[in-house]
Amino acid sequence: MGKRKFKLRRIKNAEKNGSLVVAIPRAKVNVPVAEGLTLSLPAPEIVSPQPVQAPDHSNDSSHDETPDHPVRQSLCVSFPLSHFTGGLLQSLNMLSERISRVILPPSWVPIRFDGSQFFSISKLIEQKNHATGIAMSLVIDSDLQWSVHTTHRQLSTHNCSLLSEAPKLLNSIDNVFEIFERLDHTTFCAGNPDQDFVTLWNQKMFSLYGFSDKQPGYLDHSLFSSNPTVRHNDCCILLAGTSVRCPPCSSIRSILRSQRSRLRSKSENTKTHHENYRYLSLPELVHRLDDLQHNYRTLSRQVARLKERIAFVTQNVGITLDDESDHFIRDTVTSSDAISHIQDLPRDSFQYVFWQQQAEAASKSDMRNMRWHPLMIRWCLYLRYRSSGAYEALRESGCIKLPSQRTLRDYTHYTKASLGFSSEADQMLMDAAKPDHCPEREKHVFLFLDEMHIREDLVFDKHSGNLIGFTDLGDISNHLSRFEHSFEEDGSNQLQLAKTMLVFMVRGLFSKLQFPYVQFSCTALSGVHMYDPFWEAVERLENMELKVMGVTMDGASANRKLMKLHRGASDATDIVYKVYNPFSEEKRHLYFISDPPHLVKTMRNCLNKRRFWCNGKPMLWDHLKHLYETDTAPGVGTRMIPKLKYEHVNLTPFSKMRVDLAAQVLSETVSKGLLLVCGEEASETSHFVHMADKFFDALNVHNFSHGVRRLKPFQLPYTSSTDMRLEWLETDFLGYLKDWENSVKLREGFTKAERNKMLISAETLYGLQVTCKSFVELVRYLFTVPGVQCFLSQRLSQDPLERFFGAQRQRGCVNDNPNVAEFAKNTQTIRVVNLCCQGVKRGNCRGGDAELPMEQPMPKRHRRQSSRVNQMTNVETTALHTPGTVDGILLNGIHALLAEKSFYISARPAQLALNIASSLLQWAPNHSSDIGLFENEVKKLLSSCLSTQSKLKGFKPEIWQKYHQIRTSDSYQSLWHTFIKTSVSIAIPSPMFLQYVGHHAFKELIKEHFPIRSSKELNMQMNLTYEELNGIRYAAGFVPRAIKKKLQNKKKKLDNPLNKDCLLCLEELMSGDGDTELSSADWVNSINRGGLICVNDMTFELFLSMELELRSHLKINPTHLGDEVVVRITESEDVLFLWSIISASWDNDCSTALLKKIAKMWTTVRGFSYASAWVEKMKVAQQKTTQKSKGLRKTL
Repeated sequence: MGKRKFKLRRIKNAEKNGSLVVAIPRAKVNVPVAEGLTLSLPAPEIVSPQPVQAPDHSNDSSHDETPDHPVRQSLCVSFPLSHFTGGLLQSLNMLSERISRVILPPSWVPIRFDGSQFFSISKLIEQKNHATGIAMSLVIDSDLQWSVHTTHRQLSTHNCSLLSEAPKLLNSIDNVFEIFERLDHTTFCAGNPDQDFVTLWNQKMFSLYGFSDKQPGYLDHSLFSSNPTVRHNDCCILLAGTSVRCPPCSSIRSILRSQRSRLRSKSENTKTHHENYRYLSLPELVHRLDDLQHNYRTLSRQVARLKERIAFVTQNVGITLDDESDHFIRDTVTSSDAISHIQDLPRDSFQYVFWQQQAEAASKSDMRNMRWHPLMIRWCLYLRYRSSGAYEALRESGCIKLPSQRTLRDYTHYTKASLGFSSEADQMLMDAAKPDHCPEREKHVFLFLDEMHIREDLVFDKHSGNLIGFTDLGDISNHLSRFEHSFEEDGSNQLQLAKTMLVFMVRGLFSKLQFPYVQFSCTALSGVHMYDPFWEAVERLENMELKVMGVTMDGASANRKLMKLHRGASDATDIVYKVYNPFSEEKRHLYFISDPPHLVKTMRNCLNKRRFWCNGKPMLWDHLKHLYETDTAPGVGTRMIPKLKYEHVNLTPFSKMRVDLAAQVLSETVSKGLLLVCGEEASETSHFVHMADKFFDALNVHNFSHGVRRLKPFQLPYTSSTDMRLEWLETDFLGYLKDWENSVKLREGFTKAERNKMLISAETLYGLQVTCKSFVELVRYLFTVPGVQCFLSQRLSQDPLERFFGAQRQRGCVNDNPNVAEFAKNTQTIRVVNLCCQGVKRGNCRGGDAELPMEQPMPKRHRRQSSRVNQMTNVETTALHTPGTVDGILLNGIHALLAEKSFYISARPAQLALNIASSLLQWAPNHSSDIGLFENEVKKLLSSCLSTQSKLKGFKPEIWQKYHQIRTSDSYQSLWHTFIKTSVSIAIPSPMFLQYVGHHAFKELIKEHFPIRSSKELNMQMNLTYEELNGIRYAAGFVPRAIKKKLQNKKKKLDNPLNKDCLLCLEELMSGDGDTELSSADWVNSINRGGLICVNDMTFELFLSMELELRSHLKINPTHLGDEVVVRITESEDVLFLWSIISASWDNDCSTALLKKIAKMWTTVRGFSYASAWVEKMKVAQQKTTQKSKGLRKTL
């Protein structure tokens, strides 16, 4: 007998399925495994193999949600099988005894019933309800003959090639394992699980086949069928190879498909384009004839162009082949080997999808008829995102078929790129998270919050009219920012170009959800400005039934200020690590986490810059340098700590930002090396490094096996709320920091500043305290959620957000800092392709773990904009707001809620809030006094936050702090609940409704209390200079020519008689009468080489009036030049008077339409020039350029 490899492995629930348990230590121990055999394993303990018994899960309530065990190790050893099993087997008892002494393959369990004449070995399978059942059983009788059984029948082995060639008698362990191997390589026949076929079988079985006493098949509900499936009576059940179903089931499938087609054809009564001519009316016949003629002419032109192209290419590029090459190419093209190789690939692999799509695209005569797979679209979007030029070159090469960039833009531009919150982003997040269908534990999410440096620039969007590039943190934050800047002496900073982008990302704690939710452009961010966007993000996520458990931020001062804004009046300390979530119905807390990788970097940097002291001994960076120099002194590579390199101990501005260097310095290996090399002098340094290593390990658990492989218990997943690491963080680690602080305070002879240098920085200490307290309470809460069996602490790290920033920088190539407009557009693509789930080369964070979905459909923009029916309609709101309705800040908030699209979703909180809002609007007109009294009470409470605030001192953070105390108080919420219950008789509390309406009222009070003062920046000169007048006349000649060109380029527009009249009027407007008495024509006359248009003085006065109206609008809203500007211009009295003189002889409809086109074009031209002027103003003020340059990281 030869040798066989047996695998001894540690698997989950070893005590339930009887597997051999092998622990993996570092020391080797000789372990007797079987008679006459000893294995040398690196294990401290071996649980001897026991006879396997059938698992009993009747009393195991957690079996259906048991997670994978964090320990997964395997060891393969080769030894003679005769030493383990003996010779040939003579009886069933001998076989049973030998099987009980070996390790069976995974999922196979032996079952022997006392007194029975057979021995069964069953393969377990997980059912739909997560319980364990038997998929198949290998039954061995007393003659050592075998057979395979399912739950209700014995399977035939003659139809399966793998089993028909197997040994007939199981008289040796070799034969038994050969049967196992063959059975594991078989698959179950899928049958016909289509829901249509199952329904058809139940309803049309006898009439379908014409049998009255015999059924040709049956409906199978067995364990190995995930859904009910229709099988043939002669179904083979077991299949060899890659076939999906057996031939008998395929035959019954064709009959079911034909019957389904017949039923569908009977139900269709509509006319198609194949309808017989005799059933068409005369107009329909004429329309059909026009279509046929148009198609004929189109196809004729295409054929002619193709013939010319083929002839040209053949004559100029083509080469002559000999007969041998010609036959070889023909045979290669017509060969079916390529198709057969595609079928051999796994169906769920990208290779299969790619080659299948290529084969399908090659067979299409017109690529417009090609329907691309979602995975193929995502892959193409990823290639195009990395380099649009390389993608186009690959597509035009002809090697492979790829969708056009126009097609890809329909997916990336499904929604318009914008800043701030949007209902489109909410819908994309709901499609990714699926809160209606996911388990309860997967609804728990975390918010990530961070900033990224961008390039200052201003871009005008001609479609929306927005000037993109200014700071934008939402309505109330923008108001407060402009209010604060209005007190500056020159008022020059009221509008600022953004320097950073603030991004909120949603991360699933128990799912692979990673979604860049919203972004804001900002300059000097503070905690005051972040309060409103932060809680609006929480409100929208809770409105989708996603449970926000907390937020992870870095240690920036603005983030710490945001935490302290939530300090309660009764809080004893300044450490704010959790806050009550007012939008949660179950009164959950929301926890603040300081990003652990950032904390590790700041701990390392503090050790590098400061001279720590603790318990009478110094903690110095010089100890690490001495360790490195001593370890590298021989110079021949024999080192104790090979990972400790020059970059670790000699930090540069760039290396200080690298997390991997910090984690490798503050490691257990370095801690032990310090004690060995530096001795007792570096004991406190070693202790500090050891504590930092354990802290990072506890908050950086990212998989189930890392802690086992490295033998580090602090990197094992959390499996209970009583984990010893929680107590270590709460007691030992925070106690170590407290004792360190106390020992420094007791040291005499030093000033306060000198003592501070002996401690870790106050910002880092605050982040460590907040993170430890929040993490301990969060983990203990999570294990109370149904279905939670384990938790990976790395889910709280900001790595996905850092990968998102890396993807943004990669898009810029050499210039890795995009502007605001580019950042918003890149975000659209990243959301579609899910690029934030993929690691960035040489990045500062670990790679992503999310996978691209195979069949998930992708939304696509419609090229022809149709009248879409919006989910939200304002008809009800308008009808309810009758003249008898009482106006006030509360009713304004209710109207705003009904107009908010984010509430028109299927989530329960949103539906309840809409129900209360609609009911109150119907109740309000007849109870104006009651709602007035309630409004006064609410205004009194909210105004108390502003009562002590002076309007001349700016907006203070204490206002948000007082407001948050009021909105989370029980008295404020009970006031709302009582009013809603007594007014509209709705007893169910709705935190979403009262918080939204109350916050809307508070924002109105803020705008009343803090009005924006006039600023010099917005006081534009209305008396235009000589240069400006010349520029207006020059641009006035461009506008009519641009409109004319736009109309002439679109043939469909020329079919409109109104557009034809507009072209004639434009010709008259461009011709002019030669009257140019004003000096504003000097510039046009000086640079005109014969192609410029110099409009007459009357037309110039028209454009001058439009310019004055546009500047008047910019005084009020300097960030938007949209349709309201066009309306303002076309309704201006001066513009209408001058236009009436110019268009006196024109048709009224033509005159009105042309005036709108001119106003729209002038607004677009001025929008681009206004943005350019702002950028030039910024460059002059800051004395710098906005040309492409290296980013901050590359500069460092």
